[in-house]
Amino acid sequence: MKVLLLNGSPRDGNTKFAVETIAESIAENISGAETDIINVAYKKISACMGCDVCKQEPKGFCIFDDDMNGINEKVSAAGMIVFASPVYWWGISAQLKTVIDRLYALTGATECEGLKAGLFTVGEDDLNSPQYEIISRQFKCICDYLKWDLVFDKSVSAAGREDVKNNEAVVKELKELWKKI
Repeated sequence: MKVLLLNGSPRDGNTKFAVETIAESIAENISGAETDIINVAYKKISACMGCDVCKQEPKGFCIFDDDMNGINEKVSAAGMIVFASPVYWWGISAQLKTVIDRLYALTGATECEGLKAGLFTVGEDDLNSPQYEIISRQFKCICDYLKWDLVFDKSVSAAGREDVKNNEAVVKELKELWKKI
């Protein structure tokens, strides 16, 4: 199984650590699994213009000559995709949101139906804050629309850059997410 992990954080901190931990755990525990981490903050990805050219071309192709066409190819080849993001203003990072908007090119692509998806978010607010529920609901809608199966949705409250890494209980949970695949 190919697992694509999209890191939506432009920083080297909690989200990056979580993505790497999830990827390592998948590779260690699922025989034959291939993991690919993409830090979308460092990719050249234009905003979707809603031109619908992607609906007239082969699925996943966009007229913008940027890194998203390659990401869409990887999404189409994957059996699972993990989205990971810090929480910015009650939502995911702009970098990851741009990727999600451009996934529009894959709507209706039968090869992507049934794809497993996972979501990891980390924010400073307490887990009772509505920001996590807002993001969770959005991803449930995205997965329903794309006919994907959201197999995990994990949120963590962390303020310091290494809070996730230093929280043994959270690290244990991250290492066990592979069981939900």
